[in-house]
Amino acid sequence: MQEKTDKLSQNASKLGLTPNTAKTQVMKIHSKSSNPIMNNNALEEVEAFTDLGSVVDTTRGTEANKRPDQQGKDCLTCSGRAGA
Repeated sequence: MQEKTDKLSQNASKLGLTPNTAKTQVMKIHSKSSNPIMNNNALEEVEAFTDLGSVVDTTRGTEANKRPDQQGKDCLTCSGRAGA
């Protein structure tokens, strides 16, 4: 995981970007590695996060985003929207 974090930082700097380590979070799934460090700052480890309104967590993945009656179903077919 540290190798991937280092690569991200290197590629960002090539483009003139600096990742904001105060806002950067890490969610590990099936990983026993230590917390990665970026720009001499340890990154916060989280169990769940929300991205563009979708909840993802370490135990159920994107299933955490669904109501109990939707578990195991495709989001498009159970949401009442496109493809319903």
